[in-house]
Amino acid sequence: MSLALLPAPPTGFRPAIATEAELARYGFPPRPPHAAGARIGRMWAETFERDAPFTVAQLAKASYLVSQPRQPSIVNGDNSENWSGVVVRYRAGDPINLAIAGTWNVPSLASAGAGTQLIGIWIGLDGSAADTLGLLQAGIAGSIDASGTASYFAWSEWLSAADPIQPAQPISNFPIAAGDVIEIQIWVTSSTTASVVMQKLSSASRGALVVVPLIAPSGVRVVGNDAEWIVERPKVGGSAENPVFATLPSYSTVNFTHAAAWSQSAGNISMSPASFGSFALRLGFAAPVSARAVAASLDFTPPISLQEMMSETAVMFAGFGETLAMEENGTLVSVANNQGLDAFRCDYVGPAAQ
Repeated sequence: MSLALLPAPPTGFRPAIATEAELARYGFPPRPPHAAGARIGRMWAETFERDAPFTVAQLAKASYLVSQPRQPSIVNGDNSENWSGVVVRYRAGDPINLAIAGTWNVPSLASAGAGTQLIGIWIGLDGSAADTLGLLQAGIAGSIDASGTASYFAWSEWLSAADPIQPAQPISNFPIAAGDVIEIQIWVTSSTTASVVMQKLSSASRGALVVVPLIAPSGVRVVGNDAEWIVERPKVGGSAENPVFATLPSYSTVNFTHAAAWSQSAGNISMSPASFGSFALRLGFAAPVSARAVAASLDFTPPISLQEMMSETAVMFAGFGETLAMEENGTLVSVANNQGLDAFRCDYVGPAAQ
């Protein structure tokens, strides 16, 4: 992964009135296509149409955090050695290739054993499927040092399956601490470029928005197989075939909200009202189904026309997905539980904090 070498936006830059060329110049995602009443349109407006400062990410020295694609548990293949959280698979004909977002709290950490203790909490696209080319992700990380002190940083990465040992890239101008509430969005601007947006929601001012333009590693592109909202124990050694993972520190509950991802497929764009039944089936509805029910599942604000709804991007909520539990040497240490359509929680269930 590399950071796109783009200029910082000028003082007073307002994405809401910028041209598409200006948005691209400064690494901002384009306005979503189609209905402004859909959830993705509202997210863009709420993020970029308010009076807030914007800044390009400043990079820190490469860290020790090495994220990895999902590794099945050696004891229970339904669980994972390194991930807990939620994975949503794409629906037929609708790769998840437009955006993903999530809001969560920065947890407090405590020592849970010996050795290197690390946690990564992030959102991403691709990385769960066995044939993944890469993993586009952004989030936060925390560690416990020998004295039991916790430290945190924000980071982004576009991991290449061909080179899975590169470290994540810390973002130095987005400081975080336990108790903060953050939102991270990843907007796919092409199959090989993306823009990460980070903001704090903890205070009334909400703080500046940090924009991180990314370029995919050679040979890597967004496929859209799956979307993820994950608590991870990162890799600290070993090989690609036999990785050695960190000890997961004891963490306070992480509550994910506004956990959604979006597809924009040629099939959806070209659909006509005559194909509403197949459109509904692809969204997971069994016939007979009402247009009102489908519109509600896409989180549209009524009134909305049938044609507009069917040409809109499809939203996939975390509640549609598979929850993952994490194991260390066959023992559960982290679990996820759905709390609603776009909300879930991750809890530490491993050894008691020391």
